[in-house]
Amino acid sequence: MGNEIQSTDSQNFGFNFLGNTIASGETLEYIGGSYALSSILLSAVELNLFDCLVDAPKTCEQIATEIQVSVDGLERLAIALTAMELLKRDSMGNYHNTPAASTWLTTSSPQSMTSSLLFHKRCYDLFGNLTEAIKSGKQQIKQVSSSKNLDRVNDYYRQLEQHPEEYFIFLEAMNRSSIGIGAAMPKSIDFSNIQQIIDLGAGGGQVSLELAEILPHLSIAMVDLPIACQFIQQRISTKGLQQQVKCIPGNLFDDLSAQIESADAVILSGVLADWGVNARMQILHQAHNLLKPGGLLIVSETLFNEQKTGPLQPAILSLCMLLAMQGNNFTPSQIESIIDKAGFGEIRFCLKNETGVRDLIIAQKPLSDLKI
Repeated sequence: MGNEIQSTDSQNFGFNFLGNTIASGETLEYIGGSYALSSILLSAVELNLFDCLVDAPKTCEQIATEIQVSVDGLERLAIALTAMELLKRDSMGNYHNTPAASTWLTTSSPQSMTSSLLFHKRCYDLFGNLTEAIKSGKQQIKQVSSSKNLDRVNDYYRQLEQHPEEYFIFLEAMNRSSIGIGAAMPKSIDFSNIQQIIDLGAGGGQVSLELAEILPHLSIAMVDLPIACQFIQQRISTKGLQQQVKCIPGNLFDDLSAQIESADAVILSGVLADWGVNARMQILHQAHNLLKPGGLLIVSETLFNEQKTGPLQPAILSLCMLLAMQGNNFTPSQIESIIDKAGFGEIRFCLKNETGVRDLIIAQKPLSDLKI
C-alpha cells in the first residue's frame, strides 16, 4: 500500500497520542479534571488578557478595567494563570506575561496560536453535547447555534458563513493545523511535470501557499466559498503571490469545469472526511472532471490505522465530525476503496503516523479517462 514512514511515540500524561493509552488512576483523574485547565486558558485568550499585558505589566485592577471584567473574577483567573506559569506577579503586585504566554498567546506574536485556541473555545460547547451525539448518532450543531434554520448536510459551514468573524477564526485555526503540509509534499511527489494545480476546498489556503512559495513554477487556483476567498486573497497579497496563485469563489458541489481550466493535479486537503458518503463521491467526481488525463489527485487526511485502534488524533477528529458534520475519518483501505470507486488508479500512500501531521494519498486519473 505504499511507503510507510514510522515515527517515535510521543507521550503526554500517560497517553501515546499516536495510538494506545497507558491508563492509570492518576492519568484518568487528570483527564477527567482537565476541563478546568482548558477553561482557564481559553477564557483568558477570549478575554484578550495576554494582549493587555504586551506593552507593560499591570495590576489586577488595571487589567480588569481594560478588558471590562470584575476585579474579583480577574484576580482569581490571574492566580490560576500564575500557577500555570503563564503569568508572573512581581513584588509590586503587577502581572507580566511569561515568555511562553508572550510567544504563543498574544495576537501580535508571529507564533501566536490564539486563533486555534479561540476555535477550541467554540468546540468546547459542542463537546458538551457528546453524550447526546453518541446516543442519537446525530449532529449537535443546532443545540449550540444561535441560528434555528440549520437542517442540511453542510450546517456547520452555513453557520460559519452567517458569522464572518467566526469563519475567519476557523480559517486561521485550519491554517495553523495545516502548517508544513504543503512544504512536505515535494518529498513524496515529483512536481517537475506539474504546472497547473487546483486546490478544492482550500480553506485558509495554507497548503497551496506553501507549495507556491517553494515551487515558483506552479500556477495554483484555489476554490472555496466566497467568504473563504476573501480571507485567502488577503494572504495571497501579503505574500506577494498574485501572479502565481488565484482564488475562485465556488461550491464544491456545482459543476466548476466552465470556471476553471483542467489541471495537472487536484489537491483535497482535509476535505473528504468532512462529508458523508454521497457528498464525498461528488467531490471526487468533481476532482476527476477537473483533471487532465494522467493528472494526479493529492489527498491529505488524518487516517486511522488499519485496525481502528488509533491513533488518538483521528479518533478525536472523528468525534468532531459526529458533532458538527456528517463525515468520518478513514482507514487506509477505506479511503483507497473510495478513491478507486471514483475512477482513479495507481493509488499510493505516504503514512506519517505523527501527531498533527496528515497522511498523504496520491492517485492518478487514467490516461484514457474522459469526464465522468
